[in-house]
Amino acid sequence: MGKDRADIAQFTALRGFASIWVFGYHFKQYIVSLEPNLTRVMRIFDFGYLGVDIFFILSGFILAHTYSNKIDVTASTFRLEVKNYFLKRVARIMPIYILTTVAALLLNIYAAKENLRVSYTNPEYLNTINISLNFAGLQQWLDRPSFNGPSWSVSCEIAVYIFFPLLISLVTIVHKKRFLAFHFLFFVFAYILYLLPLFVKHHSFNINPRMLQCFSEFSMGVLLREFAPSYRIRQSHRTITLFGLVTLFVLLFYSRRFYQLGFLATPLLVILLILVIYLSNHSKSFFLSKIWIPLGLWSYSLYLSHGIWQSVLELSDIRSIKNLLFFRFAQIFLLLSLPIFTAGLLYRFVENPLRRKIVAYCS
Repeated sequence: MGKDRADIAQFTALRGFASIWVFGYHFKQYIVSLEPNLTRVMRIFDFGYLGVDIFFILSGFILAHTYSNKIDVTASTFRLEVKNYFLKRVARIMPIYILTTVAALLLNIYAAKENLRVSYTNPEYLNTINISLNFAGLQQWLDRPSFNGPSWSVSCEIAVYIFFPLLISLVTIVHKKRFLAFHFLFFVFAYILYLLPLFVKHHSFNINPRMLQCFSEFSMGVLLREFAPSYRIRQSHRTITLFGLVTLFVLLFYSRRFYQLGFLATPLLVILLILVIYLSNHSKSFFLSKIWIPLGLWSYSLYLSHGIWQSVLELSDIRSIKNLLFFRFAQIFLLLSLPIFTAGLLYRFVENPLRRKIVAYCS
């Protein structure tokens, strides 16, 4: 593992936590319907959609950490560097994305045939434009629906992946301080536009808020990496660090209960969480344990494939699981294990091998 990757390896587990949080948010209604006594426990997933905020900010941080010193517009190898960057992005996101989009399309066709309409399936989605945009990952660019619900964020990330090399290349054209000032103003502008509908009831603003959320939070991650201090938290401060991490997680779990204040506080909490994990060697050893790393490796597959399972559950009705198994906790175990087991298989036999093959073939 290279030095750049070793410095941020702990964030693999954080992606796992984020994907589990999103997964729990979408599946908590089914768990509660099987076992109402778990209602209080499942409230920890009430704001699980905030896992997407973690993904966006973390993406900006990781890409800035990995590529900020590699993409140089004045270098003779500029085209090769950018080509390798895009190749790795395509190999990373597209195999699983295409596979889950095919599955989602088939579910939409089935729903149209049976005249059904649930969360992610709607007969009105089935037209040439929507199908083309979904397979290209461009549906959010034109504010079109996603066949697979969670894939909206992938569509947004594709936009920032294209934007990122141009952004980093500005460092070689202008002074770094000017670049950071420009980037900070861009982030503020995008985030204000994203929050505008929350504070202004009557407005004529019509840009996709999800795309604004992605660009603004991705920019936060880039800025965080550029301003991150180089020192490390001392080993003697282990207890304080652990307390800080737990506190940040708890605050993040409940931040959106304050609505408008929560929208302002959530990115700040994510930034502090990433910063503490990045600067703390003992938290790094915890997040690199064998328990959490698999969740991180499977996170992308879990994030996309659980949307397929959610559509399957809604189309087949939760009662099918109740009829399949008698014991409630066996039903819950089956409900939770199927998407996670699917994610593990997808990573093992699709995502990881295809990524390696694509990069090796095009290199």
